[in-house]
Amino acid sequence: MLAKLLVRLIAPICILLTQPLFAAATDDPLKIGLIVPLTGGQASTGKQLDNAVKLYISENGDMVAGRKIEVIVKDDGAVPDNTKRIAQELIVNDKVDIIAGFGITPAALAAAPLATQARIPHQLHPGTVVGDHRRLGCQERNPEGRDTDHRLRARQ
Repeated sequence: MLAKLLVRLIAPICILLTQPLFAAATDDPLKIGLIVPLTGGQASTGKQLDNAVKLYISENGDMVAGRKIEVIVKDDGAVPDNTKRIAQELIVNDKVDIIAGFGITPAALAAAPLATQARIPHQLHPGTVVGDHRRLGCQERNPEGRDTDHRLRARQ
């Protein structure tokens, strides 16, 4: 059940984040770097995320908007220094289009500046909580449709 919930949350976000990437007609696969803890104390979280992605692909196929999806899964062991190194490798060597996953908030914060600098979308799983969404290049909308940045600015 948790895996289905994760699939329902992760897949649409990835698809929405990549809409500009689909605009250019290309035969290149859409590469998603999934950085999750598959070892260590947070391994169950990482395995659930990995299984959710596999479930989505098995049920819906590996094509989105005419483009093949290639998921590259890397284990960071929930160690932020590992996350940062792996994110750099995925961006530079593997040329990923998106970075996703992150089992813990410090890992997400370690990878965020690299993704922002490389101008690629980065997506967090629902359990990762970040106080300052702007730092991760994300925005949250409240029910009235206004960005929450006004609340963030008020706290500074």
